[in-house]
Amino acid sequence: MLHGEHDVFDPTVGSWARAPDLPTSRHGLGSGVVGDAWIVAGGGTAAGLSISGTVEVYRP
Repeated sequence: MLHGEHDVFDPTVGSWARAPDLPTSRHGLGSGVVGDAWIVAGGGTAAGLSISGTVEVYRP
C-alpha cells in the first residue's frame, strides 16, 4: 500500500493536523527535519519490493 497523506504536529498547540498530500505516494521512506524543512527521501513507489531515489522537501 502506498501513502501520500501526512500529518504535521504543531508544538505551540500540542496537536496534529492533516497537511496537503505529498507529491509522490510511497512506502518505507525516510525523513528528517533540517532547519524549517522536512525532507522525505527514498521509499518504494510501487507495492511490494521497490525502491526510489526520490527526494522531496516540505516547508509549511
